Amino acid sequence: MTLIHRIVNAAPLPNKFKTQSFLRSSASVADQILISAPSFIAALVVVALSGMEALGVFSVVLIIANYAKAVFTTVLHRQMVLAISAKSAGTQQGVLLATLSVELLFAGLLVVACVGIGFLIDQFSTILHAPLLLASVAAYIVFSALFELFRQFLYVTDRQLFSLQCTSSVVGLHLIGFTSLLLFDHPSPPVFLYFIVLAVGFLGGTLVNHVCLHLLRRARWRGWSFSFAKLSRYWQHARFSLVGMSITWLQNQSVTPLLLILTNPLIVGYFSFARLMVMPLIVINQGLVNNSTPQLRRLAEKSTHAAVSKRLQELSNVNLIISLVYFLVLAICHISGILDSLVADYNSISWFLGFWVVSLLVTLQRFWLSQFFVVHMKFKFLMISSSIVALFSLTGMIAVGFLTDNVTVPLLFFIGGELLFIVMLMHAKRNYATTSG
Repeated sequence: MTLIHRIVNAAPLPNKFKTQSFLRSSASVADQILISAPSFIAALVVVALSGMEALGVFSVVLIIANYAKAVFTTVLHRQMVLAISAKSAGTQQGVLLATLSVELLFAGLLVVACVGIGFLIDQFSTILHAPLLLASVAAYIVFSALFELFRQFLYVTDRQLFSLQCTSSVVGLHLIGFTSLLLFDHPSPPVFLYFIVLAVGFLGGTLVNHVCLHLLRRARWRGWSFSFAKLSRYWQHARFSLVGMSITWLQNQSVTPLLLILTNPLIVGYFSFARLMVMPLIVINQGLVNNSTPQLRRLAEKSTHAAVSKRLQELSNVNLIISLVYFLVLAICHISGILDSLVADYNSISWFLGFWVVSLLVTLQRFWLSQFFVVHMKFKFLMISSSIVALFSLTGMIAVGFLTDNVTVPLLFFIGGELLFIVMLMHAKRNYATTSG
């Protein structure tokens, strides 16, 4: 029994709030809120120490680093979850060890590549601390990916409460690290220091995960042939998912680097700060996903398409209600002038905040529709669909951005792309249910 479980059981709460299902669901949402806290805290520290322009640069580097981390998640973590959700404990442990071995192999190659590129940049450019920056970014990618691998395994085995404890330790270490930067009294710390703090925090969270470490010691090593066989099996589905994820990243996350090309770091800083203001909704959505994906996969294997659709609609409705409540609070703070008094340069940020509110409402609905195809392992369809949508969005954003020298209109193509994706998913879902029924 975890520490959190003991605290809840001892608290004077109604019994319905102490059930395993309620605790796991609540812990998954709280876990995702906490796991996003480091980047949120880091962004605030960057603004406090270095200003809004530095936030723009930091955000671009972080987005690229998070794409590299997403490759590990797409190819290894998510495929592991789908592969072992309905397997026995012994099989789960063996697959975890095999997946970890492959991840460490690719992580080593990533570190060597980043350090080598860093020294090349140092030789042929005037960028300061290039080797240290790329080494610290590589460390952040590797340690956060390892932490995420263990966290996904905890979710498969219904250990959301323990995962919350591990994530709490990560946030605690990051708070100590970023507080030290604030007290260090450096006028403008180099960017690599922020990534070192992030990397150390995730390393600490991985080391305190004694459940996964204990299971790995007990797991039987079946050799590299088994590990590469697992990788080969993962790749059969992951290749489509990886292309789809990359295209989705280009459609969604490339907006930030694109803004840097079209405008300047200050505008990117405003855009990134507005995104921070709606980050809680992104976090809650990811928490629901982490908690529901193994359950939905088991449901897809054992039940009907209608049952999966019903459960997805329930999750989507919960997400929508939470979003509307949060946006109502933001609207009240906007109208009353609270945000003007609390946020510097809020007039410059407010339009971007409006963009994020509208785009998130659309994106969340699109996401839950796409989960129907994820749990039914229809990654090729998602890859093709996301390619079409990305082509539409990126072509519109780049063409209009360069032709009009305008920031507002190009971003509308992002929302248009999400609406197009929703139409395509709804049409395909109806056809899939008809042909499969």
